[in-house]
Amino acid sequence: MAEGRFASVYSVEEFILEQENKNTAQKTERDVRLLERSLKTKDEGRKIEDIPAAELNEFISEFIISVRTKDGNEYEPTSLRSLMASFERHLKKKGYSASTINDMVFEKTRKALQSKQKQLKKQGKGNKPKASVALTTEELKIMYEKGLLGMCSPMK
Repeated sequence: MAEGRFASVYSVEEFILEQENKNTAQKTERDVRLLERSLKTKDEGRKIEDIPAAELNEFISEFIISVRTKDGNEYEPTSLRSLMASFERHLKKKGYSASTINDMVFEKTRKALQSKQKQLKKQGKGNKPKASVALTTEELKIMYEKGLLGMCSPMK
């Protein structure tokens, strides 16, 4: 019959967890710990998923404006957005009742993020100074002519 058409399922939850990107999971955990360390400086010891949305909105919006890198510098605008994505992933995984991205209760958090990103861009952040630049056709031609690119071996 059709028995061979379906694999046995041991646990949907375990399967999903196994497929999760390990780097993303580690980053999410690191980012949530950073937020929770910030909360401890305000004498707030609860896990973020245990804090009611209206309170968490206040905490995250303050965090976004005040957080700095380990060496005391401002984060890049995209890094702040990435922190927010980590919080959203963590809360969703914990079955939190509200979304930091979609729900009105987190409007202040989203506005704080937008305002902080705007301020950082005015300061020159987010212009991607380390971004790669594509080679021109002329530069590629020179590299082929010198044998740096192509089918030839650099060992002559």
